[in-house]
Order: sequence, then structure tokens, then C-alpha cells
Amino acid sequence: GLDDKKCGLYLAESSIPGAGLGLYVGVDVEEGDLISYPDICINLLDMEHTTVASEYSWSSSQIGSEFEAMSVDPLCSGLGMLTNCHSGLINAENAETKYDGGGLHRSTHAGAGAITYYHDFQTLA
Repeated sequence: GLDDKKCGLYLAESSIPGAGLGLYVGVDVEEGDLISYPDICINLLDMEHTTVASEYSWSSSQIGSEFEAMSVDPLCSGLGMLTNCHSGLINAENAETKYDGGGLHRSTHAGAGAITYYHDFQTLA
């Protein structure tokens, strides 16, 4: 992982022409190493209009939230919103997102609506 490394991740001009910035790992990593810190994912449900946020959302099936509504656009902060992608140049993958309610029950705890159930979204080399 990157916890004990300096300059583990950095942004620089993308190797994809015209794509803006790309995200790079500045240290040696092995396949399967975590290359990000945990992020949360907030699901935008049944949005009537396309928004800037929906342009940066992940596929709901990657997060495990595809059955939350008819249309689900998960926003995953951090790396989830920084990276540009080209299907032929992928050298990282998403780890399984965790799902739990933090010990809060949806029908008995008023604070259950104030948290996201999808968290610990991480990227693997």
C-alpha cells in the first residue's frame, strides 16, 4: 500500500491526448496493492436531468447500488472523481465497496438518513 510512502500518488498531464490530468503512482507497487485511501460513495437517485456530477459518477453495478432506484449515479469522492479513463489503458481496478449502516437501523434511528451505506471504496494496482 501507499500508507508509508512519500509521493505515492500525483497528478500530471495525462498520457491520453486532450484528457487533461492523469493520476500516477510515484512508487513501486505490486499487483493487488491498494493505491488509494478509502472513499465514500453517495448515490444520486432518479435524477431528472444530467448534471456535472453525473459526468463523474461510477457505474452503480461497480459499487453494488444498482437496485437502490430506477436510475443510480454513485459519486465516489477522491480518486473516484479524479481519474480519466481509456478502456485500453486500464492498469487499476476497484476493490469491493463495503456496505453497512454504521449500526443505525433505517426505521428506528433518525440519523440513518444522514449517512451513506456505501464506503471504503478503494483502488487496487
